[in-house]
Amino acid sequence: MLFSLQTNFTHKQTKKEVIVKIFGQEISLLILDVDGVLTKFTHIIRLAKEVAKEFGMPVENVTSYFKKARKGEFPFHSRFKDDVRSMWPSFNKEEISRVVAAFRKKEKEYVYETYDGVNEFLWWLHTEGVVLAICTRNNHESLSRKLTQAGIDEKLFAVRSVPGKYSKPDPRCVHSILEAVGIKKEYAAFVGDWFPDLNTARNAGVTFIATTCGVLGRKAFLDAGVPKHCIVKTLPDLRNLVTQ
Repeated sequence: MLFSLQTNFTHKQTKKEVIVKIFGQEISLLILDVDGVLTKFTHIIRLAKEVAKEFGMPVENVTSYFKKARKGEFPFHSRFKDDVRSMWPSFNKEEISRVVAAFRKKEKEYVYETYDGVNEFLWWLHTEGVVLAICTRNNHESLSRKLTQAGIDEKLFAVRSVPGKYSKPDPRCVHSILEAVGIKKEYAAFVGDWFPDLNTARNAGVTFIATTCGVLGRKAFLDAGVPKHCIVKTLPDLRNLVTQ
Protein backbone atom coordinates (compact mmCIF):
# COMPACT_ATOMS: atom_id res chain seq x y z
CA MET A 1 0.00 0.00 0.00
CA LEU A 2 1.31 3.44 -0.91
CA PHE A 3 0.80 6.89 0.56
CA SER A 4 -0.04 10.39 -0.69
CA LEU A 5 -0.51 13.70 1.07
CA GLN A 6 -3.44 16.05 1.50
CA THR A 7 -2.45 19.29 3.16
CA ASN A 8 -4.20 22.27 4.73
CA PHE A 9 -0.93 23.84 5.88
CA THR A 10 -0.35 27.44 4.80
CA HIS A 11 3.00 28.39 6.34
CA LYS A 12 6.30 26.91 7.45
CA GLN A 13 6.44 26.59 11.21
CA THR A 14 9.71 26.56 13.11
CA LYS A 15 10.37 25.13 16.53
CA LYS A 16 10.63 28.70 17.86
CA GLU A 17 6.94 29.40 17.23
CA VAL A 18 5.46 26.80 19.56
CA ILE A 19 6.98 24.70 22.29
CA VAL A 20 4.92 22.05 24.03
CA LYS A 21 6.76 19.48 26.09
CA ILE A 22 5.58 15.89 26.35
CA PHE A 23 7.54 13.96 28.99
CA GLY A 24 10.20 16.63 28.69
CA GLN A 25 10.59 16.57 24.90
CA GLU A 26 9.79 19.67 22.85
CA ILE A 27 7.01 18.79 20.41
CA SER A 28 5.75 20.97 17.56
CA LEU A 29 4.18 18.21 15.44
CA LEU A 30 2.03 15.26 16.47
CA ILE A 31 1.46 12.60 13.79
CA LEU A 32 -1.53 10.35 14.51
CA ASP A 33 -2.76 6.99 13.31
CA VAL A 34 -6.56 6.72 13.07
CA ASP A 35 -7.96 3.32 14.10
CA GLY A 36 -6.98 2.65 17.70
CA VAL A 37 -5.85 6.24 18.27
CA LEU A 38 -8.64 8.56 17.10
CA THR A 39 -11.46 6.05 16.54
CA LYS A 40 -12.30 2.93 18.53
CA PHE A 41 -10.50 -0.17 17.30
CA THR A 42 -13.20 -2.41 18.80
CA HIS A 43 -15.37 -1.36 15.85
CA ILE A 44 -13.07 -3.24 13.48
CA ILE A 45 -13.21 -6.41 15.57
CA ARG A 46 -17.00 -6.18 15.74
CA LEU A 47 -17.25 -5.73 11.97
CA ALA A 48 -14.97 -8.71 11.34
CA LYS A 49 -17.18 -10.87 13.55
CA GLU A 50 -20.32 -9.72 11.73
CA VAL A 51 -18.77 -10.63 8.38
CA ALA A 52 -17.68 -14.02 9.76
CA LYS A 53 -21.26 -14.78 10.78
CA GLU A 54 -22.55 -13.62 7.41
CA PHE A 55 -20.26 -16.09 5.62
CA GLY A 56 -20.86 -18.88 8.13
CA MET A 57 -17.24 -18.76 9.30
CA PRO A 58 -16.10 -19.46 12.89
CA VAL A 59 -16.22 -16.24 14.91
CA GLU A 60 -13.69 -17.84 17.26
CA ASN A 61 -11.05 -17.35 14.56
CA VAL A 62 -11.56 -13.59 14.76
CA THR A 63 -11.41 -13.55 18.56
CA SER A 64 -8.30 -15.72 18.66
CA TYR A 65 -6.53 -13.71 15.97
CA PHE A 66 -6.99 -10.35 17.65
CA LYS A 67 -6.09 -11.74 21.09
CA LYS A 68 -2.80 -13.04 19.72
CA ALA A 69 -2.20 -9.82 17.84
CA ARG A 70 -2.77 -7.81 21.03
CA LYS A 71 -0.10 -9.83 22.84
CA GLY A 72 2.30 -9.31 19.95
CA GLU A 73 2.30 -13.05 19.29
CA PHE A 74 0.74 -12.76 15.86
CA PRO A 75 1.45 -10.19 13.13
CA PHE A 76 -1.36 -7.74 12.48
CA HIS A 77 -1.07 -6.91 8.80
CA SER A 78 -1.24 -3.56 7.02
CA ARG A 79 -3.77 -4.98 4.54
CA PHE A 80 -7.09 -6.43 5.71
CA LYS A 81 -6.97 -9.20 3.10
CA ASP A 82 -3.82 -10.49 4.80
CA ASP A 83 -5.67 -10.49 8.13
CA VAL A 84 -8.43 -12.56 6.53
CA ARG A 85 -5.85 -14.99 5.17
CA SER A 86 -4.38 -15.37 8.68
CA MET A 87 -7.79 -15.89 10.27
CA TRP A 88 -8.90 -18.45 7.67
CA PRO A 89 -5.77 -19.99 6.07
CA SER A 90 -7.80 -22.39 3.93
CA PHE A 91 -9.48 -19.56 1.98
CA ASN A 92 -8.46 -19.10 -1.63
CA LYS A 93 -7.89 -15.71 -3.30
CA GLU A 94 -11.50 -15.43 -4.54
CA GLU A 95 -12.97 -16.24 -1.12
CA ILE A 96 -10.70 -13.70 0.55
CA SER A 97 -11.76 -11.03 -1.95
CA ARG A 98 -15.45 -11.70 -1.20
CA VAL A 99 -14.86 -11.38 2.54
CA VAL A 100 -12.92 -8.14 2.11
CA ALA A 101 -15.65 -6.71 -0.13
CA ALA A 102 -18.30 -7.60 2.47
CA PHE A 103 -16.22 -5.96 5.20
CA ARG A 104 -15.77 -2.77 3.18
CA LYS A 105 -19.50 -2.62 2.42
CA LYS A 106 -20.41 -3.00 6.10
CA GLU A 107 -17.74 -0.49 7.05
CA LYS A 108 -19.46 2.19 4.95
CA GLU A 109 -22.70 1.57 6.84
CA TYR A 110 -21.01 1.53 10.25
CA VAL A 111 -20.87 4.51 12.59
CA TYR A 112 -17.40 4.99 14.03
CA GLU A 113 -16.92 6.62 17.41
CA THR A 114 -13.96 8.30 19.05
CA TYR A 115 -12.50 7.65 22.47
CA ASP A 116 -13.63 9.86 25.35
CA GLY A 117 -11.81 13.17 25.41
CA VAL A 118 -10.14 12.86 21.99
CA ASN A 119 -11.92 15.84 20.42
CA GLU A 120 -11.26 18.07 23.39
CA PHE A 121 -7.56 17.13 23.44
CA LEU A 122 -7.16 17.71 19.70
CA TRP A 123 -8.70 21.16 19.98
CA TRP A 124 -6.48 21.94 22.98
CA LEU A 125 -3.37 20.97 21.00
CA HIS A 126 -4.58 23.01 18.03
CA THR A 127 -5.20 26.04 20.24
CA GLU A 128 -1.71 25.70 21.71
CA GLY A 129 -0.30 25.78 18.20
CA VAL A 130 0.81 22.16 17.91
CA VAL A 131 0.64 20.99 14.27
CA LEU A 132 -1.49 17.86 13.85
CA ALA A 133 -1.11 15.33 11.03
CA ILE A 134 -2.57 11.92 10.15
CA CYS A 135 -0.71 8.89 8.80
CA THR A 136 -3.09 6.03 8.05
CA ARG A 137 -3.85 3.09 5.76
CA ASN A 138 -7.39 4.43 5.30
CA ASN A 139 -8.09 5.93 1.88
CA HIS A 140 -9.43 9.48 1.52
CA GLU A 141 -13.07 8.39 1.48
CA SER A 142 -12.79 6.08 4.47
CA LEU A 143 -10.77 8.60 6.47
CA SER A 144 -13.22 11.44 5.86
CA ARG A 145 -16.18 9.22 6.75
CA LYS A 146 -14.62 8.02 10.01
CA LEU A 147 -13.61 11.51 11.10
CA THR A 148 -17.05 12.90 10.28
CA GLN A 149 -18.84 10.10 12.13
CA ALA A 150 -16.57 10.59 15.14
CA GLY A 151 -17.26 14.32 15.11
CA ILE A 152 -13.61 15.19 14.45
CA ASP A 153 -13.01 18.30 12.33
CA GLU A 154 -10.75 17.45 9.38
CA LYS A 155 -9.47 21.02 9.35
CA LEU A 156 -7.61 20.29 12.59
CA PHE A 157 -5.05 18.34 10.58
CA ALA A 158 -2.46 20.20 8.57
CA VAL A 159 -1.52 17.06 6.61
CA ARG A 160 -3.22 13.74 5.97
CA SER A 161 -1.01 10.92 4.65
CA VAL A 162 -3.18 8.22 3.05
CA PRO A 163 -2.67 5.40 0.51
CA GLY A 164 -0.81 6.80 -2.47
CA LYS A 165 2.99 6.85 -2.86
CA TYR A 166 4.67 5.29 0.21
CA SER A 167 3.69 2.56 2.65
CA LYS A 168 4.25 1.99 6.35
CA PRO A 169 6.89 1.35 7.62
CA ASP A 170 8.61 3.38 4.88
CA PRO A 171 10.05 6.45 6.67
CA ARG A 172 9.03 8.63 3.72
CA CYS A 173 5.46 8.45 5.08
CA VAL A 174 6.74 10.66 7.90
CA HIS A 175 9.46 12.52 6.02
CA SER A 176 6.91 13.84 3.54
CA ILE A 177 4.83 15.19 6.42
CA LEU A 178 7.86 16.83 8.03
CA GLU A 179 8.76 18.45 4.74
CA ALA A 180 5.22 19.67 4.14
CA VAL A 181 5.02 21.48 7.49
CA GLY A 182 8.67 22.48 7.77
CA ILE A 183 9.33 20.90 11.16
CA LYS A 184 12.44 18.92 12.06
CA LYS A 185 12.05 15.30 13.18
CA GLU A 186 13.51 16.17 16.60
CA TYR A 187 10.33 18.11 17.34
CA ALA A 188 7.86 15.50 16.10
CA ALA A 189 6.19 12.45 17.66
CA PHE A 190 4.14 9.65 16.10
CA VAL A 191 1.20 8.23 18.06
CA GLY A 192 0.14 4.72 17.05
CA ASP A 193 -1.31 1.45 18.30
CA TRP A 194 0.54 -1.30 16.41
CA PHE A 195 3.90 -2.44 15.03
CA PRO A 196 3.69 -0.73 11.60
CA ASP A 197 3.28 2.61 13.41
CA LEU A 198 6.18 1.86 15.74
CA ASN A 199 8.44 0.77 12.89
CA THR A 200 7.49 3.79 10.79
CA ALA A 201 8.42 6.13 13.64
CA ARG A 202 11.69 4.33 14.29
CA ASN A 203 12.66 4.28 10.63
CA ALA A 204 11.90 7.99 10.37
CA GLY A 205 13.79 8.83 13.54
CA VAL A 206 10.87 10.38 15.41
CA THR A 207 9.65 9.67 18.93
CA PHE A 208 6.96 6.99 19.15
CA ILE A 209 4.07 7.15 21.61
CA ALA A 210 1.93 4.03 22.00
CA THR A 211 -1.77 3.80 22.80
CA THR A 212 -2.95 0.50 24.28
CA CYS A 213 -6.62 0.92 23.37
CA GLY A 214 -5.95 -0.36 19.84
CA VAL A 215 -4.23 -3.44 18.42
CA LEU A 216 -1.37 -4.01 20.87
CA GLY A 217 -1.36 -4.14 24.65
CA ARG A 218 1.15 -2.55 27.03
CA LYS A 219 3.31 -5.67 27.41
CA ALA A 220 3.69 -6.07 23.65
CA PHE A 221 5.01 -2.52 23.39
CA LEU A 222 7.35 -2.97 26.35
CA ASP A 223 8.67 -6.19 24.82
CA ALA A 224 9.27 -4.26 21.59
CA GLY A 225 11.42 -1.76 23.46
CA VAL A 226 9.00 1.15 23.79
CA PRO A 227 9.87 3.06 27.01
CA LYS A 228 7.12 2.77 29.61
CA HIS A 229 6.74 6.55 29.84
CA CYS A 230 5.88 6.55 26.11
CA ILE A 231 2.89 4.22 26.57
CA VAL A 232 -0.60 5.56 27.36
CA LYS A 233 -4.03 3.99 27.30
CA THR A 234 -5.69 6.60 25.07
CA LEU A 235 -4.55 9.73 23.26
CA PRO A 236 -6.10 12.17 25.79
CA ASP A 237 -3.97 10.60 28.53
CA LEU A 238 -1.05 12.50 26.98
CA ARG A 239 -2.56 15.66 28.48
CA ASN A 240 -1.28 14.56 31.88
CA LEU A 241 2.25 14.39 30.47
CA VAL A 242 2.26 17.78 28.76
CA THR A 243 4.22 20.69 30.19
CA GLN A 244 5.01 24.01 28.53
